[in-house]
Amino acid sequence: MSLNFIFALGVIVMQIAALILFVNLFVNNKSITSFVKKYFLQIGFFATLVSVLVSLAYSIGFGFAPCTLCWWARIFIFPQLIIFGVGWLELKDVKLEILIMSLIGILITGYHTFIDFGGSEILNCEAGGVSCLKRYVFEFGYITIPVMALTGFVFLTLVAIHQYKK
Repeated sequence: MSLNFIFALGVIVMQIAALILFVNLFVNNKSITSFVKKYFLQIGFFATLVSVLVSLAYSIGFGFAPCTLCWWARIFIFPQLIIFGVGWLELKDVKLEILIMSLIGILITGYHTFIDFGGSEILNCEAGGVSCLKRYVFEFGYITIPVMALTGFVFLTLVAIHQYKK
């Protein structure tokens, strides 16, 4: 069992959790909503920590050079770890910052996923040296590094949106 396979299983778990959170926006199971509201900072911190560690594992551990879009995604995920950490330690309200950064992350990683699966490239990504179309990971027929990043941003967005529910 490879590390890529284990990471991909984690992505599937996060996708299932994101689906549950999405459905809960319309069904409004009060126990799910209250759990996410109560543990928002902890859930976000650990989800972001895993995202950052996996990102660093691929670039430092495996030597996969990040492309331009991966660097942009990192710009919007790495600070969230600090924001969640400070929010957790000082009990600050950080839902707006997290929501904004995650939505921008969805735009970047959504575009990256789009071109990774054959969509036309509007921006020339190879200008930074590493092609955004180079696939280092392909598990379960659809999980790539851009899909992993997109899943993380979608999950964090849904967790933040739950903070606004009554």
